[in-house]
Amino acid sequence: MSRSDRPSRWVLAFFGLVIALAALAFGFKFYEFFVNLSQQRGFRFAGAHLLNYLLVAGGFFLLLAACFLGGHFADIEGPKHDLLDSERDHDHADFG
Repeated sequence: MSRSDRPSRWVLAFFGLVIALAALAFGFKFYEFFVNLSQQRGFRFAGAHLLNYLLVAGGFFLLLAACFLGGHFADIEGPKHDLLDSERDHDHADFG
């Protein structure tokens, strides 16, 4: 990737700031929701559903983090080319 193809640092910083602010706002609303539920004894009907939501969302976040740390997004076009090469080899073996 050449230097002109990469986004500038201020664009990356801006997007990072927007994502961080959105995460803080979402976390604050989630906190308010839990406080409201606990004060009104709302966990009687929604506790299991909220726990399920947290476990699933946390699992997806861990999978995403593992993919980033494992370098799976370093070559985003690689799997496509591997699949096309495999399909070409398979067709060549079957149809000559």
